[in-house]
Amino acid sequence: MTSQNIRKPGRMVIMPPPRLMRHDNVSYAPARVEMGEEA
Repeated sequence: MTSQNIRKPGRMVIMPPPRLMRHDNVSYAPARVEMGEEA
């Protein structure tokens, strides 16, 4: 349950940002994974 929660939001958030901004994608990838693991 925890692995699926981090993979679903992590992949969707990393896919849209990299196309618009590459710097944001690097900051969002680790930030979303840390929040998902705690949740």
